[in-house]
Amino acid sequence: MSIRSKLVALAVTAVSVLALSAGVVAPAHADTNAMIVPASGTVYGQWHKYCDNAPGGYDHNGVDISNAAGGPIWAAAAGTVVASSYSGTLGNRITIDHGAGWRTVYAHLKTGTLIANGTHVSQGQQIAQMGNTGGNYAVHLHFETWYNGASQQFVNNYFTCFKNVVRGTPIPLNYPGLDGGTATSSLPLMQVYAGSGWQQGYTGIDFTGASDISAIYMGGTWPTVMAIKDNTLYQIYGSETEGWQANPTNVTFSPGASISAVNFNGTIQVMATDNNTVYQIYPDYSAGQWVKASTGIQASGQISSVVVPGSNWPTSIVSVGGALHLVWADSAGWHIGNTGVTASGRISAVLDGGNLPQVYSVENGLLYQTFAGPNGWVKISTGLGANGAPSALKVGNTLEVIVTSNGQLYQAYYGSNGWASAGGLGIASSNLFSAVYLGGDQPQIMKLG
Repeated sequence: MSIRSKLVALAVTAVSVLALSAGVVAPAHADTNAMIVPASGTVYGQWHKYCDNAPGGYDHNGVDISNAAGGPIWAAAAGTVVASSYSGTLGNRITIDHGAGWRTVYAHLKTGTLIANGTHVSQGQQIAQMGNTGGNYAVHLHFETWYNGASQQFVNNYFTCFKNVVRGTPIPLNYPGLDGGTATSSLPLMQVYAGSGWQQGYTGIDFTGASDISAIYMGGTWPTVMAIKDNTLYQIYGSETEGWQANPTNVTFSPGASISAVNFNGTIQVMATDNNTVYQIYPDYSAGQWVKASTGIQASGQISSVVVPGSNWPTSIVSVGGALHLVWADSAGWHIGNTGVTASGRISAVLDGGNLPQVYSVENGLLYQTFAGPNGWVKISTGLGANGAPSALKVGNTLEVIVTSNGQLYQAYYGSNGWASAGGLGIASSNLFSAVYLGGDQPQIMKLG
C-alpha cells in the first residue's frame, strides 16, 4: 500500500489527537518541591469547574479543598504576603508573592487568623485557618495559582475532583523559575489567548532544550503543538478537562533542524529540514509510531508549510542559504524551485487564495511580504516595524501576522487600506512561538518563554 493510501485509510481515526510515543515524560526543571499542598481535605472544585457541575464554574480561578473549620492553612511556597484582608466574595484572603512571576491566593479564611500583610513566610508556615467567609457555600479553602498575571489551569492535573489531599505534600507539577522562591533557568510553554484583553496561561510544561515549535488546529478547544526538544520531535496537546501533555515521538533530528506542522485532511503532517534533506513526517497509527520519510530534496534552513486544496502533499517554503525555495509534490514526485527572492531569519508561510503561499520575514527592522506575481515572485515591505520573528495565518477571512519586536508580541493585519498594526499584546515572548486559528475573532499563540 502506498503512503498516500495509508494516510487516507487512517484519516478517520486522525481527527482525535493521538500520542504515538514512548509515553509521557517528566519535563526538565520539574521543581516538584516548589509548592506544597496548603491544606488537608477533599477537592470539590477545580479551575473553571465545580466538581458537582454547579453553574458558574467558568470563572472559578482556583481549586477548592473542603474540611472542618479551623484547619491549618500553610504557605505553598516561600514568599512575601502582599495582601491580607477581606475581599468581597473571596472573604478573608491572603496573597503571597513567591517571585519569578508566581503568586498564590488563599480565600474564605477564618476571621482573626490571617498573617499580617508584608510578612515574609517560609514554605509550610501557617498563614491562616480554614473558614467560611465571603460568598461561600461551605467551609473550605479556595486556592489559586497565578503566573505572570494569569490564573493557571494546570493545577487541575493534580487537584482532581474528590481527591483527598494532605497538607504539606509536594505538588508534582512544574513551576518554571520557582524553586523554593529562587529563580531557576526554564523555558515554559505558554498559551496566549484573547479574553478581557490578551492573557497567557502556563501549560504546566517546561520545554527547556526546545529549538523549534509549530502549532496547528486538529479540532477541539485547544491547539496541537509539534516541537523539537533535545533533538526529539514532541507532540503536545491538551483539553480543559485533562490539561496539557507532552509526548516524545520516535523521530529524532540533528542540531539545527526546522519543522512546520499542518493539518492535512485530518492527519498531522510535519515537514522538516534535517541534515540538508527535506523530510515528511506523519503518524502510522497501525504501527503506533511516526514515520520520517525523505522527500529526496536537498535543502537546509528554515521551513514553513501550507496545505493547497486538491494537492496530494503539503507545500513548503524553505530558506536555503538566504534564498526562498518552493518545495512541492505531484504525481512525478517531489520538486524544488528557487523563487529568486532572498530572506533572512525565521520565515512564515500562509495560503491566502490561489495555490502558492505567501511568505513573511523580518529584516532590517521591517516586516516583509513575499508572494507570486504575474511576472514571478515579488518581495515588498509592509511598512510595519519589527525586529523579531513572524507567524502568519488567516483569522477568518483576514490575513494576519503575529510578530515579535523587542521581546514583545505584536499583531498586524491586512485591511482595506493595506497593512496596519493592531498594537502590542502586552505579552513578552521569545522568537520561538506559533500562532494558530481555532475560530472566533482572534488567534491563539503558543510560545516558549
